[in-house]
Amino acid sequence: MLNMKFVFERHKNIVLAVQNKKVVVFGTGSGTDVLDYYLSSTISYYVDNNASKWGNTYKDKIVFNPQCLLAETKGNVYILVASVYYDEISEQLQSYGFKEGEDFCNGLIVPNASLLSSINTTSVIYEKITKVNEEEMIRRNEDHHIRMKDTGLLHDNENPAIEAEYLDNDNKTRKLILSHLPEKGGIVLDLGVGAGGSYLALSRIFDEVHGIDVVDDYFESLTAYKTLTKGAIETLPYEDNTFDCVFSAHVMEHTYDLEKSLSEIYRVLKPGGTVLAITPHFSPDYEIAHINQLGLYNWIRTYEHHRFNVIKAYINFANVEEAHIVAQK
Repeated sequence: MLNMKFVFERHKNIVLAVQNKKVVVFGTGSGTDVLDYYLSSTISYYVDNNASKWGNTYKDKIVFNPQCLLAETKGNVYILVASVYYDEISEQLQSYGFKEGEDFCNGLIVPNASLLSSINTTSVIYEKITKVNEEEMIRRNEDHHIRMKDTGLLHDNENPAIEAEYLDNDNKTRKLILSHLPEKGGIVLDLGVGAGGSYLALSRIFDEVHGIDVVDDYFESLTAYKTLTKGAIETLPYEDNTFDCVFSAHVMEHTYDLEKSLSEIYRVLKPGGTVLAITPHFSPDYEIAHINQLGLYNWIRTYEHHRFNVIKAYINFANVEEAHIVAQK
């Protein structure tokens, strides 16, 4: 059971909708990857309009003709549509007597940039970049850090069950984006180390884990990092072509100069190196420390503008709705 305190409203509605119901996924493309990762134990079967797939096994479940849904009892089944043809499938399901929202919803997790042009994602594409100077951004980030601690989002000793659940969701989202890494091994830079929550996942894949953050509150306890540096992303204190990977989880929305930050990341990456970036993805976002609020499409465009090749981009649901970007130099 997910702790709803930390789940964005849209995700919360999906979670609530599928509770205590038979879950069916409509579609067998790569858009089902994240749904399968988080819901594999609750998915009963798949349906697809492609007749050649009927009777075959997909992700260890049988694929059926969608007409089998006619035999399901309304109210006992919930259908997650994981297809770029949502509008057509929505009409199809409504012709079967299912109601949008009550019996089915768009569960698509965008698998790659090439599909974005064919998806109706008006609510996903938004943009807000607030210009502040370095001093003001440091102040906002330090204030944000204090508030995160006070609300238990970093460490909640008074409620260890909530903390454990929150950290478990964080670990799942790190594991997910790291699974898209083209090659393992080498040297990684952990941008915005915070309390070191990403170290364990990174250390299992990379030979060396280096870290940097504008706040050094936890540095004394983070002895496992190869190096720890107090500094800003906009002026990374590393030589050109140093890292095989630059990893960031909920960091890029905090940079006071996104242009400089991405240029610096590109500079310190080795040729062919990989960027793995997780950022919040919801609007409106009232957190004043989140000055770079981009939708998935605009994140993709921004990375491409800075010469990165975006090889995977999708929406993920963890403690909050997130945009995941996997790109190479």
